[in-house]
Amino acid sequence: MRETVFTPDMRDSGVVVWYTEAFILDKGMKITVPNQYTAVVFDNEKISFRVEPCVGKVIFKEYGKELLGHTMRIAFVHAKAIPETMWGFGNIQVNNERLREAYRVGANGTYQIEIADYGKLIGAFPTGVSITVESIKERMNALIRSVGIPILGGCFANTSVSVFEVSSLLGDIRRQMQDALAGEAKIKAMGIRITALTVAGIHVNEEDLELIRERINAPEETGAEKETTVPTSVDISADLERFSREISGMITSEIRASERRTKEANEARMADALEENRAQLLDAVMAQIKGELDTFGKSISSEIDEKIQDMFPLQDNAKEDAVKEIKVTAQFLIDNAAEDDALIAPAAMIYSNVEENLMKKFPLPHENKKFIIDYHEYLLIVDKAKIGDRYLLKIRRPDGTYDIFQPRPVSRDRNGSPITVEMVPIVRFIKAGLPPAEAKKASDIWTVLNRIRHKSAENETALRDFFEALGRTRKEFLNGALDFYRENGLYTKD
Repeated sequence: MRETVFTPDMRDSGVVVWYTEAFILDKGMKITVPNQYTAVVFDNEKISFRVEPCVGKVIFKEYGKELLGHTMRIAFVHAKAIPETMWGFGNIQVNNERLREAYRVGANGTYQIEIADYGKLIGAFPTGVSITVESIKERMNALIRSVGIPILGGCFANTSVSVFEVSSLLGDIRRQMQDALAGEAKIKAMGIRITALTVAGIHVNEEDLELIRERINAPEETGAEKETTVPTSVDISADLERFSREISGMITSEIRASERRTKEANEARMADALEENRAQLLDAVMAQIKGELDTFGKSISSEIDEKIQDMFPLQDNAKEDAVKEIKVTAQFLIDNAAEDDALIAPAAMIYSNVEENLMKKFPLPHENKKFIIDYHEYLLIVDKAKIGDRYLLKIRRPDGTYDIFQPRPVSRDRNGSPITVEMVPIVRFIKAGLPPAEAKKASDIWTVLNRIRHKSAENETALRDFFEALGRTRKEFLNGALDFYRENGLYTKD
């Protein structure tokens, strides 16, 4: 009788559960279970028993002579195959009535899971079909989204925390998600246990932040423009609540005014420092030249030395002319930046030049600096905007259907349906001729540039987390951004 040894195919590290083909058990059949694996044995397609790590066990001797002649199948479970996984979701619309702010928000982080019940995990997927890390991640990410989105929306819909300080809610959101996921019945039904969960960042849509900043920075209405209402009844509690909101609003406005003043002061200091650095750079160069001329003059005859000395007045004029000739480019600013604040200017320069090229070179439709697109054209791009099987502008629901990301409408028809919408960054770069993967990279860079050029506590927190995770400095990132945009014809200022 021919000997057959059943053992898992370990060539693909992304497989969590690997099945043998169905077989009729005979006396020559053995099983080998490697370390970090557990075997779940099926008898007539029903789970019969488990086998822990072993080498060459004869199945019928070890687990029952009555099994001979039965139709069997073995599932090898690699318990340590599931690595730490990233999760994330975004574009959750929030209407904060307390602060009268509307914006889109998202969050991301990591989670670690372990298999708590092999039988439940196997039962949650079709029998005989390998269960992969990706298939588990897909289900887990969908469940995390279904739990996390309501928590995120609830936190921001009823908070007094400003949109510019949302990172302060990280701990509260993490605790709520941990509690909700620990009790999630669908996760338990999969035989999965979440052992660790982090919330690495909270992200507010940059375009929404811009709109809020513009509203904050807009001149206040005059007394004649303000609407006034006369109360029809005396309601002390309502008056107190309204007064509290007004005081809160005044405090918030003052904080933001302070931030603006700080930003303006920083920009002024940066400009002064830039000019000083240019002069210092030229002083150093000219000092070196003069030193070499001095050394040279001492080594030759006095007659020649006199002629060299006559050159020094020309040197001062040359210095002044050189200062005028130096071209301040983004590359120059990046190379000579001694601290992160000095990178605000080149980030703004790159951002504005790319924006200008999108308007004039390509040219994308826009109103002032707001890019717009016909809604039907947008929907056509949505179906094409994907990397592999992953859509960039669609969010997959747990049932396998998709939600399309809906940009802010610019104009509507009589029925309220969008005619034109704002053109989100990914679509802008696709319209500029970049393939989806490159358009996604260009959009991601665009978002980071916008954070760098707008100095705020919220942006600084987000940038610090981003660059720590990236393992690069801001200067290195800006050099890479400059190279990428140049290569794709998007940056042309230098």
